[in-house]
Amino acid sequence: METVSTKLRTGSNMLIHPKDRRRRIPLRILAAFAAAIFFTWPAKDACAQNRPQLTVLYDNYPFNNGLIAMNGFSCLIRGTEKTILFDTGERENVLLYNMTTLKINPAAVDIIMISHDHADHTGGLLSILAANKKAKVFLPDGFSDFDLLQRIQAFGARTFLVKQPTQLCKDVFSTGPMQGHGLYEQSLVIKGPSGLTLLCGCAHPGIANIIEKSMTLFQKRVVYVLGGFHLSSASETAISDTIRSFVAFGVAGVGAAHCSNAEMVLSLQAIYGPKYIQMGVGRTIALQ
Repeated sequence: METVSTKLRTGSNMLIHPKDRRRRIPLRILAAFAAAIFFTWPAKDACAQNRPQLTVLYDNYPFNNGLIAMNGFSCLIRGTEKTILFDTGERENVLLYNMTTLKINPAAVDIIMISHDHADHTGGLLSILAANKKAKVFLPDGFSDFDLLQRIQAFGARTFLVKQPTQLCKDVFSTGPMQGHGLYEQSLVIKGPSGLTLLCGCAHPGIANIIEKSMTLFQKRVVYVLGGFHLSSASETAISDTIRSFVAFGVAGVGAAHCSNAEMVLSLQAIYGPKYIQMGVGRTIALQ
């Protein structure tokens, strides 16, 4: 087992994170406020060369016909220096079926990053390792599924415990483990010319906290936030506060998946309009 403790070097924190102010922004004016601060960094369907593409392989929600939607999350990142599989869903047969249908070869994956140790994010991992002997596996320090750790090592996979914010490949990083709801979770950050794209598994540490940490680490704005937001049973107040934080931080586009509240999805669609990114199994988002 190898550990990773590469700490990112950043300058002094010059970013302003208006936590108090964001709670006082009425929802009825968020749309106008958002329109004023958003700039264009389009996220489009279709794969394009020489730029990052995110394809949802596993999600609670459908997008393309012919694929299986089920509780859990997995996303493939291509167009970066390395091909990265972020989380692996819950059932290996579902993950492999969706990958086969999308003509994605598990052997093409260079890096597997697991956000946290819940089964709906780790269930397909061993099936990928069975088909791929070269992939490196990055787990957050504090990963508590010791049986799975032993089984990963039995495959001979190079396994890294990420202790601090760490570069996975050119322009792609782990936030490092953050604690929330009794576990440790890492999120993935892609640096682009206009800012950061943040990909979360479940956001147990709090999606606003993850955004804030990412902005502090890189001294850049988080432009897109995608993935699970851990708000499946959240109150209306919690949902409103979360949306306020997105706007206050200047997030230009949002795609809610997996464990995100259906009411939150509707609210985000109303606030973000065409900047809301529908997620679901089979969705491919090309970043510029």
